[in-house]
Order: sequence, then C-alpha cells, then structure tokens
Amino acid sequence: MAHDITTLLPVDSMKIKNNKGSFGNLFPAEWYQSFDGGNAWITTLGHDKEYYQQADFSNHILAGIQFVLAKTKSNTRKKAYALRWDEEVR
Repeated sequence: MAHDITTLLPVDSMKIKNNKGSFGNLFPAEWYQSFDGGNAWITTLGHDKEYYQQADFSNHILAGIQFVLAKTKSNTRKKAYALRWDEEVR
C-alpha cells in the first residue's frame, strides 16, 4: 500500500520535494520491520477517529495484527535488552 504523491496539491510542492525521499512518486502507507527479536507493523492511515468505526479500516488494522502474529514463531527474548517493562527504550 502506498500514497501517490502526484495527487497532492501543487501548493505543497516544496513540502513534497523536501520529504520525497528515495521512494519516487509512491510513499509507503504501511510496512513492517523486525528488530530486537520482535516484529512491528506500521500504518500511516487512521488520522481521524471516525476511520476506526469503518469496517474496511478495522479490517486493515486486523490484517496488520494477523500479519505480525504470523511472523512470530516463538516468544524469544534473546535480543531484548530491557530488564523491566517500564525501562526506557534506547
């Protein structure tokens, strides 16, 4: 899933140029990454609270959760560095 930045208003052209990065005209709207023995799924959608009442958005969130769960083979803490749940993230 990606945002097509060519559909943004021309008034935002400087903001687009400064934040375009290496993605060309498409900017990721969701992605996942693995780190420190865990998995994360990120979405840029859901800025308005009304979205959370919509079935398609709820399905989007559910699919992300299911994706991360499917990638999780076991609960390993080999790469974890925190000793307590409230320890500050490095």
